[in-house]
Amino acid sequence: MGEGPYETESVQLHKDDIVIDCGANMGIFSMLAVKRGAKTVYAFDPQERALRLLNANITSNNCEGKIIPVPYGLSDKKCTLSFVEDNDNIGGSRISREGDTATTTIECTTLDDWVAENNIPRIDFIKADIEGAERDMLRGAGNTIKRDHPRLAICTYHLPDDPEVLRDIILSIDPSYHIDQRAKKLYAW
Repeated sequence: MGEGPYETESVQLHKDDIVIDCGANMGIFSMLAVKRGAKTVYAFDPQERALRLLNANITSNNCEGKIIPVPYGLSDKKCTLSFVEDNDNIGGSRISREGDTATTTIECTTLDDWVAENNIPRIDFIKADIEGAERDMLRGAGNTIKRDHPRLAICTYHLPDDPEVLRDIILSIDPSYHIDQRAKKLYAW
């Protein structure tokens, strides 16, 4: 995509980061974060098939204890949501939208609730590529974003108004963020 692996000049992974990988899929970004020195990556993905691949990749790349799979979707509330699994493209699976035919359901939580329940001391970096659910994830992460001011790499190509909506959500949480909107991703620091 010409934009790199969720990093830019101002938004980089750092040694000892605690990272949230929203939409971890098979763990490519999670493994990159570990390679760059991340202390821990919490890899969120609600799909059983993706989690199987993620766990296999964690084992085969000796990332046990560094990448922690979390079998939830992230939203603005704890809930069960309808989900469309794309059998041809595991990365294209998503929370159901109007007109979709759901194939299963997934459990969702908020990042704020999950961070509090698991006593996570800080979050340094959030990557999100969750097929149009980025806005709800951000709304459910407001306290964490205010507390930690993590670097953000958020995909903005799933819904036509993503660039504006996601920017506005971030700035409403913490107006001190600098925003760099690229062709398909928003970077904030």
